[in-house]
Amino acid sequence: MNRSAFTFIEVMAILMVLVVGMFGALALIRYGVSMAREAQAKSLALPTAQTLLYDPQPLGATAADWTKSGSTWKGYINGLWAERSVSAASSTGNGLSFATVTVAVSWGSDQDAMFTLRERICFHGN
Repeated sequence: MNRSAFTFIEVMAILMVLVVGMFGALALIRYGVSMAREAQAKSLALPTAQTLLYDPQPLGATAADWTKSGSTWKGYINGLWAERSVSAASSTGNGLSFATVTVAVSWGSDQDAMFTLRERICFHGN
């Protein structure tokens, strides 16, 4: 008897290869989605930090998300965690003052800083 059919072991081997391939494809899709999220956060982080450097109360920031404590503002802006702190101002004597403003923007559950900007800013007043 010459039968042309697959044995049980051959079918199981084919199914195993198929399952491994499907898990590999799913892992690749998951990795791609996480990389896309990270790229989106990075593309938002620098413009957000630059905006907060000069504007302590950006448009769209609500009191629940963006709060002030002393000379530090903290909260979520554009879906990113941001902290803006201002050093003690030093007066020049002619109505102008200088202060160092530091902005750190981060994202994710570990809140690793992605961008930190620091600049000495001149402004009117004390």
